Amino acid sequence: MKKLSLLSVFMLLTACGGGGGGGGSSQPIYPTVSFSSGLEVSSKNEITVSASINDPQSRITNREWELTTTGKDFSYSSTNTSVTFTAPAEAEDQEVTIKLTYTYRTETNTGVSGSSSGSASTSVAIKPVIPDIPLDFGVTAGSQSAFFEWVQSEGVGTYLIYYSEDEGVNTSDDVIDLETGGLGEVWIVKFINDKKYYFAISAKNTAGESGLSNEVFATPVAPVLNFTGNIATGGPTDYSLVDAYGNIGRRGGADSFCVKDNITGLMWIAKIGADEVYGNQGLFDLDDGFTWYDSTNTKLVGDSVVNDFGDRNSNGQNCSFYNEGSDYNCNTEDFAKAVNSKPEGSFHCGVTNWRLPTFDELFSLIDLDGCGEILESDYCLYEIFEEDSDDWNADVIGFWSDDEVLCEGSACNSKARAIRFDDFERGNEAGGLRNSLTYGSKSEERRVRLVSGNIPNPKPEPNLLLEKVNKYVDLTGIEEEISNLENQTGEIWRLPTLKELFYFREELSFLPYSVTRGRGNEYWSSDIWGSDEDGRWCLTKKSSGVYEVGSCNVQYGDDDNGLVLVREGS
Repeated sequence: MKKLSLLSVFMLLTACGGGGGGGGSSQPIYPTVSFSSGLEVSSKNEITVSASINDPQSRITNREWELTTTGKDFSYSSTNTSVTFTAPAEAEDQEVTIKLTYTYRTETNTGVSGSSSGSASTSVAIKPVIPDIPLDFGVTAGSQSAFFEWVQSEGVGTYLIYYSEDEGVNTSDDVIDLETGGLGEVWIVKFINDKKYYFAISAKNTAGESGLSNEVFATPVAPVLNFTGNIATGGPTDYSLVDAYGNIGRRGGADSFCVKDNITGLMWIAKIGADEVYGNQGLFDLDDGFTWYDSTNTKLVGDSVVNDFGDRNSNGQNCSFYNEGSDYNCNTEDFAKAVNSKPEGSFHCGVTNWRLPTFDELFSLIDLDGCGEILESDYCLYEIFEEDSDDWNADVIGFWSDDEVLCEGSACNSKARAIRFDDFERGNEAGGLRNSLTYGSKSEERRVRLVSGNIPNPKPEPNLLLEKVNKYVDLTGIEEEISNLENQTGEIWRLPTLKELFYFREELSFLPYSVTRGRGNEYWSSDIWGSDEDGRWCLTKKSSGVYEVGSCNVQYGDDDNGLVLVREGS
């Protein structure tokens, strides 16, 4: 019971005067107080409760009213003999206890004056009434979801949202019970995209259900990704969170979600953070490892087309499929199938076209600063995508791409490309990293980062022109080469970023092998390696068709590398 904050106290002052002599004393009669019982009032109605006070000798000196309730607080007014209040709107039966405590004068047989007190109480049952119809009901469509808002009614135990695919919603249609009356808005998920729904809302309590509100309609739609076909050049990043149902800009508290790259237009799956245990966090466990497998993949060997499916990994145990006893195996194809087979209304981040990324697409996620632009509170792209997950287990390293290694010789048979993102994080702290862009047997287990978005064909081209200088230069020589080229062309030239260099990788020439340097085919980028202002990330192109990235001068102690320049234009 809640005690209401207002206490009403009434003081009754009496005067004592000299008698006219001669009269004797009368026997004292002490006051009594009582109330009627069985009182009740309907919500939002007024009631006055009066006390029956018998005080023939006017002995009461003060009175105090106290009201307690099992329901909502309310205000009341009082007099010497009564209290008045308007019952609040309640969703179910509530009780108000009314108590009157009074103090009165007493006398002993010998004429000594004193005081005493007494009290009386009663209760009033507040009965709910059927709530009013909720007003101004509205809806905004999301992806596999809808956002509803309305003006709240009073005395509501729960709201009921009825919905139908046909106009003219009624109470025999499907219903969602919100199981609370304290809301004026709600986000509801698991609607099917591209299907039109009609909605109406009612308010309900123990007295009954209101009529239906105005009818509204909405058609949930998948996220509009607007695939740009642009390449990530290494400039400022621009990412948006996407909740598990496909609503851009919302994380929504989901255990798994996605990230949309607003530059490329691609959407990426974000996984649950690594805890160094395989498969214990469900389908999107970042720890899990998968072999490379494509049941439709073939390649040309000489004049013959042969199967090169990869490794189905039928006995693999390092993913959630094994823990759950699933029919799927721990391979890339089955992982994509599992994500794409979620039921209607629960498509992961609103789409069903998840696939392995190309090598270029995967490379676009590289963040040379170690942590991308802050997306929401303390989340950043690197923490969402990596969380140093490669450190604990050397058997599951890097993320698979869809690109196979196309080269001559048995060393390239049944291999695919992958990227180790953790190397780019550590590359800002130490030199010597050369395996960030890696490749390996399709039987190796690596992590998987699925992407959603079309593969542009032909490949998108940046608004850049490439100039091949085709010689080794050191850092001091770069500015001289840029100046010479600008004098020749009248255009502004610069070093490419590492991502731009990677984009043009197939156009890079194989420079003559340097006997003194012991290597060749390494190219400067404009991206600084860690805190070393003289260090630069560079790209190495090998004759085998394999690429590496690292810091040329930091790693090997020299500073002459291959040079290409770019300028804006097409």
